[in-house]
Amino acid sequence: MNNKTKIILSILCAVTLGMAQTGGIQVSVMFMNYDADSTANMIMGYAWEGETWAEAEAAGPVDSMGEMFMITPGDGMMETIDVTFGELSAGNYYVGVFETTEMGYNTAIATLGYYDDTDEMNYLGYTPSAISVTADTVALQTMMAMGSALDMIGGINVSVMFMNYNADPSAAMIMAYAWEGATWEEAEAAGSVSEANDGMFMVSPGTGMMGTFDVTLDALAAGNYYVGVFETTGMMYNTAIATVGYYNDADENYIDMMTPTTITVTADTVVLETMMAMSMMVIDDEFLIPGKFTLYSYPNPFNPSTTIHYALPSNGLITVSVFNMLGQKVSTLLNGYREAGRFAVAWHSINDSGESVPSGIYFVIMEHSGRILTQKIALIK
Repeated sequence: MNNKTKIILSILCAVTLGMAQTGGIQVSVMFMNYDADSTANMIMGYAWEGETWAEAEAAGPVDSMGEMFMITPGDGMMETIDVTFGELSAGNYYVGVFETTEMGYNTAIATLGYYDDTDEMNYLGYTPSAISVTADTVALQTMMAMGSALDMIGGINVSVMFMNYNADPSAAMIMAYAWEGATWEEAEAAGSVSEANDGMFMVSPGTGMMGTFDVTLDALAAGNYYVGVFETTGMMYNTAIATVGYYNDADENYIDMMTPTTITVTADTVVLETMMAMSMMVIDDEFLIPGKFTLYSYPNPFNPSTTIHYALPSNGLITVSVFNMLGQKVSTLLNGYREAGRFAVAWHSINDSGESVPSGIYFVIMEHSGRILTQKIALIK
């Protein structure tokens, strides 16, 4: 065997041995109502190698850039995500997961935990256990990152029966939102619960809507909640253009245009009675066909949202707009046809360009059948 052949064989053996001794570690994390630091931009995983944890920690991560979990840090995180550390040479490894501002380990700002197989419940602790890597990818048990109120997480199932309901022509969705607070005034002032806990009804808004649809607002911490259903142009609450109604268990139809009742959430999903949405609401067996043209807003003063309630004694075209003190139109809330009845539309102190408006005095102006009503409202931030 000549020297050239020996060199080739040596290279082949080295490559073969290296390939045979290359493995990986698959890390999976289940986020269960986990709240990340408000400054975190990423969730990153890092691996260390060493005979002991002390030795591995002193040497630093194998790759300081780590592996990024494809999830956006925030409040109430609910998802299972995994990453894989590949091309690891044979040895003992330790794995940790962190909240970071960038990919580098030196940007870590909070520790989710280290993989610990002695914790058979969560596989997550502050002292990592060794992971032996040979030629295969080691799939670890799922690490469970939980929020402190996990044992008190519940939900609200909201059901609406649409009975010949006529939605606004510009509505694209029917959405449900929840508010939390000791009282409705407190909850409304705080604003709706995180948009992650909204719910879209699988029905297309239109005229003569018929059918029963439901959504579940889940991952809610224990507390008192209030639920409202709205016609919207998008999924966010600030796109609401008309109120279908609030859940009210004191009403025989379980719906009210102004006042919701408290829903207590603990560790279970609360199934509400079905709300009945009709274009002409039925209360005490009488249709609410108003006898006069009326307009009022509540709350007033407000921050940042108010609900504008109006009554139409006859069918026809209607416009509802908001003007500032200079007489300039700030926002068009409604411009279309409505049947006779009582309705409501929300204004979230946003102009027609999608920008927040400053504190001050504004005027709601409603036009219908040649008549005009005006109400002064005050936005106080």
